[in-house]
Amino acid sequence: MDTVVVPDEAVLPEAAAGVAAVASDAPDRPDAPDAPDVEAMVVAAVNTAKRIVTSVAQQHCALATGLVWALVMLVRLYAGGAVGFADNFDGHRLLCQLGVAPHPLPVTQALWAYTTPRYDSYTWYGEACSAGGSGQGYLSTEIVPLWATKWLTGLFGLPGALDLRMLGIVFTAVFAAGIAWTVHELVGPKWLRILIASGIGLATCDSAIAPYFNSPFSEPAALIGMLLLIPALLRLLSQARYRGADILIVTVLTAWTIGAKTQMASLLIVVVPILLMRPSASRDRLAAAGNRVGSALAVRGPAMAACAVLSFGTLSFQQVQPRWFHEIVVYDAVFREILGHSPNPKADLRALGLDESLASAAGTSIVDPESAANLPDYPQFVAKASLGKVLGFYVGHPVRLLGVADRGLVGVTATRPSYLGNYPITAGKPPYAQECRVCVSSAVFTLAEPFRWVVIPGLWGAGLVGGVFLFRRRTLSVAARGVGVTLAAFAAATVAQFWAVMLSEGESDLEKHMVFVLYGTMLLGPLLLAGLAALDSTAVDSTAVDPEAEEMP
Repeated sequence: MDTVVVPDEAVLPEAAAGVAAVASDAPDRPDAPDAPDVEAMVVAAVNTAKRIVTSVAQQHCALATGLVWALVMLVRLYAGGAVGFADNFDGHRLLCQLGVAPHPLPVTQALWAYTTPRYDSYTWYGEACSAGGSGQGYLSTEIVPLWATKWLTGLFGLPGALDLRMLGIVFTAVFAAGIAWTVHELVGPKWLRILIASGIGLATCDSAIAPYFNSPFSEPAALIGMLLLIPALLRLLSQARYRGADILIVTVLTAWTIGAKTQMASLLIVVVPILLMRPSASRDRLAAAGNRVGSALAVRGPAMAACAVLSFGTLSFQQVQPRWFHEIVVYDAVFREILGHSPNPKADLRALGLDESLASAAGTSIVDPESAANLPDYPQFVAKASLGKVLGFYVGHPVRLLGVADRGLVGVTATRPSYLGNYPITAGKPPYAQECRVCVSSAVFTLAEPFRWVVIPGLWGAGLVGGVFLFRRRTLSVAARGVGVTLAAFAAATVAQFWAVMLSEGESDLEKHMVFVLYGTMLLGPLLLAGLAALDSTAVDSTAVDPEAEEMP
């Protein structure tokens, strides 16, 4: 079932100019023939994978489960035509670094109405390839799978320099590996581990999540990082003493996920305590330390080093982001969120230590004609305003957080941006049409929208309480208690991500920014089931050592 929503397209002038330049500079040429056809290649891959699944299913349930979900992902992405997300110009700041530009669009095609999978070679110069025309490049780990996509496009002889339909295949392979790895790391009977991992697979195949894998945005790298952190944390927490390799895996995946989107820095809130939770040294090293302080340093050295790397790396990553991003975030936090919902904008500006003359721009974005950026006192805003002042404002006006939270919950229930189409123009769909091949989240959260204050925080609370309860059950094995830590960690990270969005950019492009909150909330379902499976696992690992007990020399 396709829904059509026509947006109010306010675009960055720099981005619009860039697209216009490409359309005018690129030579007119007919589209290359469909052969080799991506959909036909996918059908062949599906048939091959079916045979592989049948041959290994009996002996290798984890591998077979991953392959099955690879088939599901390929079918839902490509059967009946490839789906993805239209580019709202966020993709340009990444793809221009690969020396490509969208294949010239038909004159009558609205920019955000359809996906543009084909990109041709194009040389960008200076500020044309930067964030918002700022002259500063955009950094994201998403550039790695995009490089792989460009290479695969040439390898398979597809028209153009880069075909985003190949990006979905890259992420499908990683997704399948993540599902198989999860089956392997979960505790409980085989059938239940497959069921839990399948719940994670279903959440990832949802129409609010999967189309990102065929999009030019940086979200896919963060989404796949979130998925891979589940088995990585389960593996790390399955032992009373951390292994160095497992610490390294969690550190790399966390760095990858944060490096995809700066807003994912909220992961540090849960990953750092987890890394420091248990020792990673042997009894001999513990005894050799001789005192409690020495013990803490000796047994947690690798974890402390990993935490230092993550913290310093995240701070550095934030610092090297374009100044334009910081300006937009602070602008949206003040003018869109605080002043846009204020009964007295001038009083709020005084509370923020800003000039009252800016009140006329309440509710605007930075690119609106009525934006504060066009006012003579705007340079003072740039010099004085900060996210620290925004947080201080809410400390002094805590009741306002209820409205902030409600708008955020509405954004979660919306599940995806309605102003971006999911189909290419060749699909014959109306402009801005959205696919509904796996619409679990859309159905569930739409029904839950009137009860959003109960359902969504209820899931978060159940994850936190259930995870802590499991962790404190000393009669369970270390691995079973590790499931509880993973459950609580994802619940806490989702709540932290929710507030990271709402206290920064607020309702600006809210549905798109809330995708990680949505995905984290969806993952709590199968993780709660994993917690029940761990709770039912009454057999205690006799070889496991209580990490708290081992700290005592």
